[in-house]
Amino acid sequence: MHFEPKLPYHVYNRGNNHQRIFFRPEHYLFFLRKIRREWHPHCDVLAWCLMPNHFHFVLAPKPAGCTLLLQKGKEVHLQALAYAIGKTLSSYTRAINKEQDKTGVLFQKKTKAKCLYQEELSNCSDQYLFNCICYVHQNPVEAGLVAAAADWPFSSAADYLGKRAGTLCNKDLLYTLGGFTEQDLQQAVGYNADLWRSYWSGHLKETNSTKYTAQWPDQYRTDQLSQL
Repeated sequence: MHFEPKLPYHVYNRGNNHQRIFFRPEHYLFFLRKIRREWHPHCDVLAWCLMPNHFHFVLAPKPAGCTLLLQKGKEVHLQALAYAIGKTLSSYTRAINKEQDKTGVLFQKKTKAKCLYQEELSNCSDQYLFNCICYVHQNPVEAGLVAAAADWPFSSAADYLGKRAGTLCNKDLLYTLGGFTEQDLQQAVGYNADLWRSYWSGHLKETNSTKYTAQWPDQYRTDQLSQL
C-alpha cells in the first residue's frame, strides 16, 4: 500500500479462504474501536462497512499517515498509515484466535488500497468517489443481509442517512472532497441502485460475500455504534 495525502482511498481486505472475520456483534464493535484509536491519528474515515467475511473503508490519509517510518534512524519503505492498518489486523487476529482457541491467519495477506482519484481532489468529474461510497454502503443489500443499506448496523450508511449519530466518519470532509451534497448521497445510498451497481459489476468482485442472514439486537443499531 502507498498513500498520498489529500487523496481518498478505498481500503479493503477479506477473510483468508473466504472465512468469517467477525463471529459475534461484539467483534464488530471491538474492531471499530481499534480503528478509531489506531487509524484516526493517520487518516480521516469517510465511509465504512464491516461484513461477516470482509471489510471496506474509504479513507483520506493525513500528512502524518504518509510519512515513512524510521528504523534504527533510517527511513524504511513503510508509511505510518500502512503500518497502523497491518498492526490493527494482526492484533485483532490475535485477540480472536485467543478467544476461540485457534491459531493461524484470519485475513488475506495483503490489504488493498485503491486511489479513487487519478488527479488532485479538485477534479472529481468522474464521480468515482461518489460511486464507491454508494457501493460500500450497499454491500449488505447485495449480499442479502438486509433489505436497505441503513438496516445493516455495521456500516456508516445509517449515519449518512440520518438514522444514527455516529462520529467515526468525517462527513464534512467527504462532502468537501467529493463535491456533492448530503442530499445527493442520501438519495443515492437510500434509493438509487444503478449508481453503486455499475461500480459493483466492474470492480472488486472478489469481495462478494457469502449469503449470511443475521438479526442484530437493537442496541447494535443505535446506542453503542453512535458512540464510535
